[in-house]
Amino acid sequence: MIILRIFTALGLALMLSACLKSEADLQLNSDGTIDSDMTVEVSRALFDMVIEDNPGAEKVCPPNARREVGTRAVICEFSEQTNIEEAISNVAKIKYLDPFLKDIKLERLDKERIKVTLPLDFENIAFKPSQFNQYKTQFKGAQEDLAGKNMIFRLYALEIEDTNGVLKNNGKTVEFSIPVFEVLEPSGNLPDEYTAVLKYRSCGRISFACRDDN
Repeated sequence: MIILRIFTALGLALMLSACLKSEADLQLNSDGTIDSDMTVEVSRALFDMVIEDNPGAEKVCPPNARREVGTRAVICEFSEQTNIEEAISNVAKIKYLDPFLKDIKLERLDKERIKVTLPLDFENIAFKPSQFNQYKTQFKGAQEDLAGKNMIFRLYALEIEDTNGVLKNNGKTVEFSIPVFEVLEPSGNLPDEYTAVLKYRSCGRISFACRDDN
């Protein structure tokens, strides 16, 4: 599921991906379904290295993705649909993969709202020292190339009721932007976590107006 890939990508790709940028768009629909689209761009050399040394990195660019392979970069695009309950289950599964991922949360608050929590503690990554530091000097040398490259998460819903992200589209969209270089040299300028409370439907006062999501 793309929800699993999106959150895993943040924990798995970031420690080796100073040349990576990505955009993920998640639309929460009134029937409890989630339409997701993700685009990932990574340097060709790093892509080949990651796939060879860490097959689990295919979560960043799954085999069924549309791939545009160039001499300098690889672009992957893929879309999926899931539902809120399945997404909550998927997020719960990845908590045990790495300390960084344990603080990711996707919670149902009631029949109208969910809350998303995305941690930003890039020092709290279990296999960062062994695999990341080996290439840290090389990546720091590419700092100019990383300027302006970000991991961007956009959440769309009927209403964004509360967030520390950037509100757009008359309060119907929230954007979380993470500069890629933050994983190399955390600046301290980011919050400890990004959060958002999303209202994806309005049940009103009629008790049966909103059925439980499937």
